[in-house]
Amino acid sequence: MKKSIRIVLAFLVVLGMGFAPVLAQVAEGEVTEEQPVADTIEKPAEEKATDDKAVKEKKKAGVFTMGEVVVRDRALASVEEASTTTEITAEQLKARSEKTLDQALETVPGMMVNQGKKGQMNFEMRGFRHNTVALLVDGLPFEEMYDGGGGDISRILVMNASKIVVNRGTSSALYGSRGAFGSINVITKKPDRFYFNGSTEADQFGGFSVNAAGGGAYKNFYFWLSATVIKNNSYEVSKKLTKQKRIEWMNRFMPWYVYGSVDPSYVFIDEDDGFLNATSIQYVLDKGTWNHTESMKYYVSGKAGYEINRHFDFGISTSYYEGRMDFNGFELSSTSTFNVDGTWEDPDPGRMLDNRAWSWPMDYRLNVAPYLITEFGDFYMRAIYYYTKQANVLEGWRNQQETSMFDMGRVSKHDETSHGMYLYPSYKFADWNKLNAMVHYRLDVFEKSKKRNSVFAGGPPSAPKYDTAYFMTTQMSAHYVSVALEDEMKFNTKAGDIKASVGFSYDAQKLSRNFGARYNEDDWEDITGVLRSLPKPNSTAAVWGTADSFNPVLAIVYQPFKEMLTLRSTFSQKTRFPTLHDYADTGDYVYESFLDSPELYPLVKKLNDIKPETSYNANLGFELEFFKKALGLRCDYFYAFYKNKIEAVVDPNADFGSGRKINIRGREVHGIESTISSLVAQDLLKVLDIEASLSHVYTRAEDWWGSSTDLKYWFSNAVVKGKKVEDVPAHQLIMQIAFNFMTGTSLRLWSTSSFNQIQYVQQVPTSILGTPSLFIRQVYTTKRLHDPFKLNLRVSQKLFEHFELWVMGRNLTDDFNADPLNPGPGMTWLFGASAEF
Repeated sequence: MKKSIRIVLAFLVVLGMGFAPVLAQVAEGEVTEEQPVADTIEKPAEEKATDDKAVKEKKKAGVFTMGEVVVRDRALASVEEASTTTEITAEQLKARSEKTLDQALETVPGMMVNQGKKGQMNFEMRGFRHNTVALLVDGLPFEEMYDGGGGDISRILVMNASKIVVNRGTSSALYGSRGAFGSINVITKKPDRFYFNGSTEADQFGGFSVNAAGGGAYKNFYFWLSATVIKNNSYEVSKKLTKQKRIEWMNRFMPWYVYGSVDPSYVFIDEDDGFLNATSIQYVLDKGTWNHTESMKYYVSGKAGYEINRHFDFGISTSYYEGRMDFNGFELSSTSTFNVDGTWEDPDPGRMLDNRAWSWPMDYRLNVAPYLITEFGDFYMRAIYYYTKQANVLEGWRNQQETSMFDMGRVSKHDETSHGMYLYPSYKFADWNKLNAMVHYRLDVFEKSKKRNSVFAGGPPSAPKYDTAYFMTTQMSAHYVSVALEDEMKFNTKAGDIKASVGFSYDAQKLSRNFGARYNEDDWEDITGVLRSLPKPNSTAAVWGTADSFNPVLAIVYQPFKEMLTLRSTFSQKTRFPTLHDYADTGDYVYESFLDSPELYPLVKKLNDIKPETSYNANLGFELEFFKKALGLRCDYFYAFYKNKIEAVVDPNADFGSGRKINIRGREVHGIESTISSLVAQDLLKVLDIEASLSHVYTRAEDWWGSSTDLKYWFSNAVVKGKKVEDVPAHQLIMQIAFNFMTGTSLRLWSTSSFNQIQYVQQVPTSILGTPSLFIRQVYTTKRLHDPFKLNLRVSQKLFEHFELWVMGRNLTDDFNADPLNPGPGMTWLFGASAEF
């Protein structure tokens, strides 16, 4: 912590010293109101010519506006302008060698990127999971039909993106039910000239990336195509995570009572004695190499279009991803199981720490989207149809050597298909008013199959029966409809400019579910012990109007002092329908409970009827800019509340799953996000530009408890172990500073750090409590996780205008993630080269 404070202070000193020349110029009268800071030094004629050429090239670089739900350069009062929005440019992506979306989001305030327990990359935005954020790539929703939200964001390539627009807070009504707490738009290029760029990069562990992209325009025809390969190898974790440190972390996470009379500080004696199980030994003695963390990923994407005339532009956008991945991690199983009858079971002392070596032997995703843009005077409309097909296979192993499977040797296969259409018409009635609309329909179809595998430990004697045929299949589908209107207004008054946006959306979901061939008929009695005469699950379906809602959105921007002070405010209500995963888990658990305790079936079904989530989101902020935007300060207060939030109850004893979904009362999040940015110096000594920024985010996230005497909230209490929300840091710091020399040399430093992140640990056995469901707060205590500080460096050199070489050090501080059981890579060096024509 002290080291982090010293680094922040040093950064502020550099910021102040670098900005001193600008202040001096202002004090001496060298910078006037009519004369921007950038033009204070007279440039030679040849430099002016170079700058003019750069401006022309920049104007040529088109933006694929089909990818934007809110086309901000056409809007009068974008909701994104009133909320907290960061735009990541192509130049910034290149300057940090960011390849996939997870890397690009690491330096966005309020975004916490992490690797999930099965290896997928995801994020949390201001204390809420990624499935509450609308994520679109060139206008297509990047969503897993089963899980909703963004899915694995490392599937999204950003090396060839034109820009990424990250909105934290209120999102436009044009997103419909998506975007409860924000939106992310990845927008690629629309080429206006022939070009080609290619790059390659390699790291010290044998990983590499190769990327090639090109496109062009001929008369009214344009096209773009890219191909990328990214390989990751097993990496070294931080040297700070020594054997002794790992032992300390395990002692912190493990509840004392499982060791009986043994003093917790002496649980781990040496390498040969005192460990709980083989998993503990494997974690402690891993010697820094995090094996079973390889991946190979392929990306191909492209688009082609034709501008018939100034009124019509049509084309098609496509992308394909394919990959395989192995991921190694360790999971705590140190919490009690809450059973359907309201009783508790304490954790198994021999299974307090589990190794989860997940493998994805197959994973692919295909997107195809034809589009049409029309424009007649003040009328403008975009239409897009999309088709998405994805499938993957997941295997779960108890060790990195893949010799023993957990979950009784189950292998699961997902097949998902989605197709739908968007219409975005808009009409500008006057210079001060424009009306936007959205019509959206989509159909998601999902099938999940599970089968036994003969390679597992502890399975039933009948296991070989399931070697070939899938024995459980869940088939589900859902229809979605959204209709939205959003009116944008702008008023120029003597007291300043006012922009306002008022909108609403109507959103509806219709679900159908069929469990299909739940079991092989011959094995019905063998597996369940229940007579074949008992009813089996069958299809269920909802009707239109039973899951729908109206959702308003309001935004206002006020500029009392133009280009100096901006005040912003937003409010929205959004409804997020349960995902197919939510419905499947609920249905699975209801049915399993019926098999185990048929008399409890009505109660379980009633308690597990999950409701849609309703979010309320507000944002209030201001922006100050000085010296022609050479110095800027942005600050936002955000508040969000989630009613009927859907959460999972962990149940390791369940026959067909490790969890079930229920509604908790809600989650409340509020905080402050502040960013100071500065063009510290421009043309300093005619050789150097310096840019810097510092961001801080304070977040307070709390879950709301249900009434402990209300049967409806028994399950809720099983989820909500206390007020604080796990894995949400109270503080986040992001620092960036860039030195750009006229010689083509660039040096960029950026760091990320987070503080005060907690995890719940069971501190007493539930057996000592008279009525566990009434005293659940006494069972758990919070344990503070690690406070990581990671510093990154990239030095690059341009050669002959078209080429660039660079070296980059990621995590130079050799730190590890907040969760020491999933520490992530330690210090890594990368070397790369690129060419652009």
